[in-house]
Amino acid sequence: MKNLLLFIALACLLGCAQKTAEEKAAEAELASIYACSADGHCTHDHDNSLADLQSALAEKPDDLVLKTKVIHKAIGENHPKLAVEHCLSILEQDPENEYATSHLATGLAELGDLNKAMYYAAKNLAKHPSAFNHLIVGHIFYRQGRVDQAGEMFQKALDLEPGNVDALEGVERCQVSAK
Repeated sequence: MKNLLLFIALACLLGCAQKTAEEKAAEAELASIYACSADGHCTHDHDNSLADLQSALAEKPDDLVLKTKVIHKAIGENHPKLAVEHCLSILEQDPENEYATSHLATGLAELGDLNKAMYYAAKNLAKHPSAFNHLIVGHIFYRQGRVDQAGEMFQKALDLEPGNVDALEGVERCQVSAK
């Protein structure tokens, strides 16, 4: 998991190169969130409650940094519907936003809408063939009962990022399920 989170942090930072100043701030915020999660040492302020973040967002509804904080907090506190709403909001502003698309797919899967989740996950994977996006598609395939395809996705994630714990666990889970 640590490697995956560091990979996501790096992807967020690299994604900043072609973004507006506001989008760069949002991407940097995401990178810091993922880096904090990965190394366990965090100087970043994550103490805002979900309610506080939503109140701040009500005052600044177009603030991408606040939206990403709400999504992160909503996912962490198991509120996939709220995360999906904010992902859709970001995608209205930036239809190509990789973070919003991947978390939209994850949120939809958590809500049980696996077909729609797969649509967004596959679309994102085609544009951004990262280990993280292969993992998302793999998890959705697994939840659909498509264990062989899930195993392939987990293996591709592992090929892209050797030692990725989530990919290793996915491959093992698929091997056990196939027996």
